[in-house]
Amino acid sequence: MRRLLIGVLATFAFACGMPAGDEAASDADSEDALTSKDAQIVDDVFRGELVAAPTDDAKKAITRQLFYVVGPLTRMNANAQVGRVVLSEVAERIENGKKHITYAARLPVAWPKASRVPTSQAFVLPRDLGAIDAFNSRYDGTCGVREESVELEALWYDFDPTAATCHLRETDVLRVSATVERDPAVTRGKYPQYDLVWSDGSLDVVSIFNSTDGSGRREQYQQFVDATRTSLAGGAITENAHGASVLRDITIRGKVRVQGQDRPVTVNAIELGQLFEAGPDFVERYGALSEKADLVTYVGHSHLGKNTRALSEMSRAKAGKYQLFVFNSCDSFAYADRTLSDRHAAANGPTDPSGTKFLDVMTNVLPSYVDNESTSLLVVVKALMRRDRPKTYDSILAGLPSDQMVVVWGEEDNTFKP
Repeated sequence: MRRLLIGVLATFAFACGMPAGDEAASDADSEDALTSKDAQIVDDVFRGELVAAPTDDAKKAITRQLFYVVGPLTRMNANAQVGRVVLSEVAERIENGKKHITYAARLPVAWPKASRVPTSQAFVLPRDLGAIDAFNSRYDGTCGVREESVELEALWYDFDPTAATCHLRETDVLRVSATVERDPAVTRGKYPQYDLVWSDGSLDVVSIFNSTDGSGRREQYQQFVDATRTSLAGGAITENAHGASVLRDITIRGKVRVQGQDRPVTVNAIELGQLFEAGPDFVERYGALSEKADLVTYVGHSHLGKNTRALSEMSRAKAGKYQLFVFNSCDSFAYADRTLSDRHAAANGPTDPSGTKFLDVMTNVLPSYVDNESTSLLVVVKALMRRDRPKTYDSILAGLPSDQMVVVWGEEDNTFKP
């Protein structure tokens, strides 16, 4: 079901306020040709267990536990696709008023191409998810620093069980040794579905900018609007009325030459504050736009996954409608879950069991930065405009500024060829 294509995406000032890691170690493995020149994907395979409240959903509890691999991995310039971990052999039993869960996991992990990937990976995970607040309080400041402005549980983002000050009670943790296997399901040379994008004779784009704290993103929003207008024949801008959740709502319209005709392009660019706190005005406006969009882009804070997941949950899918989503935000590779693919699977029925037949998603492996966000988005937007000169994902990613790894998933079943 899963195919991964790796590339690079850059923006140069922090989009999530987290420091960039040190350069990765050298000595690349020469067997990684299929993954591209920039990164490699492996699967960490292991068995785990945890304790949860008796009413907790097992898969959600497992996912919460696995987020504690993010801190250790990002220190090595790697990250795990926690939101799309493949689970099997999940078993539950109630004992002494608690739910005991065991499982087998296959966790995709992205490493820089220049990094020496280990043959095994040790993880330290909290054991009792029903007492996770107590765990975070006990080890805050010694095994990482909790991001209190986000949520109590945010200790996982900075969790470092190897810190000299970190003295864990063995009864509090589960120590796991994962076998690292090369992911055999990587693709190269895949194209976006240009035929489906242009099947109705037009291109529709929705670009969401999260400017909750400024951070230079308000300037990036305006740069994107201006550059998009000038890239279109007869480009024109309309300022739309908007509700309290939205800072600006602009529609750019124009035309591009496709297969001998001038075809319409519509780009709706919306700037707002904290996305996951947006009111019904934005939810309704974005939902209606997303249902007909060929390309949806988001730049801004991940807010430890809250914004990433909120946009996915607000998005609508329509049967037979192909879409490309771009999440240019910190660690969106880890946070993106199955919401979008589940929506597409539900919309398309038995012909699309994995939910990727009409869906591709681009996510960041590590922190993203601000200064080149508009330039990066325009690379993707312009690539879809040029139906007569289609680019593979490899080529699109190669045209982006070089700083950050990006994973494209869902493209394994794409059939378009020039």
